[in-house]
Amino acid sequence: MKRTLTLAVMVFVVVQLQAKIIYVKAGNNGNGKSWKSALGNLQDALVVAEPEDEIWVAAGVYYPTMHSTGLSPPQRHWLEASL
Repeated sequence: MKRTLTLAVMVFVVVQLQAKIIYVKAGNNGNGKSWKSALGNLQDALVVAEPEDEIWVAAGVYYPTMHSTGLSPPQRHWLEASL
């Protein structure tokens, strides 16, 4: 039991070490690795994010520009209306 618990804790720590924070601030044009070099929009952060990553956004309201299907909101509306 003790060995299983130790292994579980180690796996959790490794997963957390691989996770990264992606910073988003409207108007910026960086790589998302810090507030100073934040990405300029939420969609770019969603594209580069991997499981376990966190996306932090500066004050404001942010919307993704693409649906998980890869369609923009107007295209998605047309697709849903035609079904």
